[in-house]
Amino acid sequence: MLHFLSSLFAASGRRSDTVDKALLERAIDRVVDGSDPRLRALPGYRKRLRAPVDSAVTHVIDLVNRLPEPAEVSCQAFRTDPRLRAFFVSPEHLQEAIGTCPMVNDYLRTAKPADDEAIFGLLSMTRTEKNILGMDLRGETLQRDVAQVAVNFSDHRYVGPAANEAETRRELMRRGFDYLIEKALEGLVAARSKKAELEQQRHLLQRKLRAMQAGNWGLEPAFAASEAGPTDLPALEAEFYDRERQVRDV
Repeated sequence: MLHFLSSLFAASGRRSDTVDKALLERAIDRVVDGSDPRLRALPGYRKRLRAPVDSAVTHVIDLVNRLPEPAEVSCQAFRTDPRLRAFFVSPEHLQEAIGTCPMVNDYLRTAKPADDEAIFGLLSMTRTEKNILGMDLRGETLQRDVAQVAVNFSDHRYVGPAANEAETRRELMRRGFDYLIEKALEGLVAARSKKAELEQQRHLLQRKLRAMQAGNWGLEPAFAASEAGPTDLPALEAEFYDRERQVRDV
């Protein structure tokens, strides 16, 4: 498991100067708590995780720092910002999408900001494209059945609402790192499931191998020579040891 986490949070080979030791230690604790707390029983687990976790934290910090400067998202800005007119159908749609966002409602309930106070956050949505036939004005001629691509935005979310930009960026970094931990946990579950399957195959092969080595083939004479395949003991041994290797590597 420790090897799996180390490989998932793959170290980039460069050391970051932006991650201080205290933050790095907290990040390691968060990885262990979010994956398997039993890792703490392994000697040297913090040393093994330090470089890959440092790389993951640095990646998340760089990713959030590359986000653009804040832009106003409001019914007033809808009239002047072409991006908002592409993201939302109307000012009413914008107000409904943001107003019904669970994170925004939780923030309003706990922080209780003033009515005129700005709420910073990350606006995200799902983009879909669809090939359609539409009309297009080419020169002075209106043409029909012109191949076009219709772009639609749905599933609007407002993530990390906060009173200022710095708090929002910190929240996005935390959520980004937690997302990596979630992916690590999914990978661990898949790896354990695969290991259990390989273990079962190994046990079956082991039983068959022992039977063949002992010459326990009581039904073999009952088959005609043309129906019974040759006993390939070397091939079975090779398959058995290959399963053992796969189990060790998982």
